[in-house]
Amino acid sequence: LVMNGMAQQEEVVHAGGVEALCSALRRSGNQIEVASHALHTLCALSTGSAAHHIHTRGALQRCMLIEMLCSVMKGHRADATVIALCSELLAVSTASQEVPLGVSSHYEFQALRLVVLAMDEQPTIATLQRHCCSAVHAISRRSAPLAAECAQAGAAAAICRAMRRFRS
Repeated sequence: LVMNGMAQQEEVVHAGGVEALCSALRRSGNQIEVASHALHTLCALSTGSAAHHIHTRGALQRCMLIEMLCSVMKGHRADATVIALCSELLAVSTASQEVPLGVSSHYEFQALRLVVLAMDEQPTIATLQRHCCSAVHAISRRSAPLAAECAQAGAAAAICRAMRRFRS
């Protein structure tokens, strides 16, 4: 339904679909398929500039998205699809946050470390590497302490390895 078009996406968002998907993601536990489908749908609903995309990103922030993504990434470290989707959603939501630049949450630091860890653990998966690079960029530009954490976590080296491996 969500992939069928903007009108359907808008209906899902305004009917409370974002909150329902976040609830399903929180409760997914070790059910990778549930987590993957919820993340994929949340990515589709939050990527873009239409009003419902903006509304989705706001709803995700109210659902404590970064905390939730950290939990999912910790629980599914071996699943490249889940980690790539978490990183994509993290990049989209962080890059468009309305919180003033310079304000950082400890979950942003944790998310940054988890993303770099995923890049180190699964260096051969192009989609994961691409979304992780986007997430590192979006997070590290938010504040000086996050940029410093980026350097300490080895993000620059991980990004360089990804760029060398996937030159396209």
